[in-house]
Amino acid sequence: MNLVIKILFPICVLLAWISSNVSRQGAIAYTIFSIALGYFLLRNQKKYQKEKYQKESNNQDALKKWELEYEQQKIKRHQQSERDKQRREKILEKERLRKEKLARLREEERLELIRKFGELGATKIRKKEIWLDAPLEAVIKSWGQPDSQTAAGRQLRLRYGIPPGGSRAKNWVVLKKVSDRRQYVVTDFNSETRY
Repeated sequence: MNLVIKILFPICVLLAWISSNVSRQGAIAYTIFSIALGYFLLRNQKKYQKEKYQKESNNQDALKKWELEYEQQKIKRHQQSERDKQRREKILEKERLRKEKLARLREEERLELIRKFGELGATKIRKKEIWLDAPLEAVIKSWGQPDSQTAAGRQLRLRYGIPPGGSRAKNWVVLKKVSDRRQYVVTDFNSETRY
């Protein structure tokens, strides 16, 4: 628009000056036309500048609004990260407490095993092993409940690892009842560890 004013207005003035040399009526017409055109172009130029200024101010407002929204999003992300950090800390604290409780329970279990079966017996039970003269309770704590149990007189036979539909056990333990202790103790087995 600015280019139009700079080029068209001087051309109109030049034409008015040239026409004044040709005829008086033509010069007046060109002069009025030039003045009207100049007035119109200047008014449009002011209107254009006003719109441009409004756009710039709207752009500035939009930029300020965007910056404000960006800052708000940044704050929200920071708050979310703080909440996530607190959640992680809570989860880690719960996990730490669970591990401490589990360690405490394991230690209590170990002390209970030592009290019942001695240091060697407790170590073997924790390794899932059995030994000669081990009581029935130690065998069950070490290997778990048997798949099959057969009692014949003073002898008890435990079988482990019987496949579905099969009868042959992978592991077996023979226990005999000792009269002075009134409990079963291991007298024979095919493996110290269960497989």
